Amino acid sequence: MLFNRNKFQSILFYSFIFSFLLFSCTPLKKITYMQDKTASGDTSKPKESYNEYRIKANDELFIQIQSIDEKVNSYFNYDKTNQYVQTYSGVYLIGYTVNDSGYVYLPTIDKVLVKGLTVNQAKDTIQSKVNQFISGVSVNVKLGNFKITVLGEVNRPGTYYIINSRFTIFEAIGLAGDLNLYGNRLNVKIIHSNDNNRISVVDLTDKKLIYSSEYYLLPNDIIYVEATKSKIYGTNPFPLATIVAAMSTLILLLSYFKK
Repeated sequence: MLFNRNKFQSILFYSFIFSFLLFSCTPLKKITYMQDKTASGDTSKPKESYNEYRIKANDELFIQIQSIDEKVNSYFNYDKTNQYVQTYSGVYLIGYTVNDSGYVYLPTIDKVLVKGLTVNQAKDTIQSKVNQFISGVSVNVKLGNFKITVLGEVNRPGTYYIINSRFTIFEAIGLAGDLNLYGNRLNVKIIHSNDNNRISVVDLTDKKLIYSSEYYLLPNDIIYVEATKSKIYGTNPFPLATIVAAMSTLILLLSYFKK
């Protein structure tokens, strides 16, 4: 029986097309963020869920009382406040630690109960205390120990200090350089250190995540990205380049021998 090279080349060509579609289209479902996975016909829009952080004992607060009068500023605040606040270590140097009873002690004002309050509520509480001493000043309160840790299959794992009061899981992943090819986007764990190490699991490929209570991170949260099965078994999750190279080599060899 004669070997039909043309027929074999046709088989290789269609096999190549099939492999390309198989390995380039299917994995997109596993790596594309915020896909619409709602059932067809469901047009309802979920409501955003946000659990605002409440101050706990041993938290570090940056508190600044501002006035156009420099004497008032020096009376209520540390010297060189603006110089220190430029760094995270500086915030700890001039910050106020919430004691075990839930109080912070401020110059002149004495103690203020802030445990159990949100940052904005603490700001309003301190503002009302300051108004008893002097008018025409404003109070600024920030959480000085807002940090998150990203571990696992990301490009830059580590601990990151956050300035914003609202910080999302996608912003954390952005700081960590995004997930690598082996990161399992369907099963990302969040360890809530301030909630008895409660573990929640999120799907980064589902758009509904942005409306869930897990979308916004809280201080000391730990994000762990586990590896996909392809890494565990030592295989490449997207072997398209290997397939293309192999197919190209076979076609070139057949063309050479045909001559």
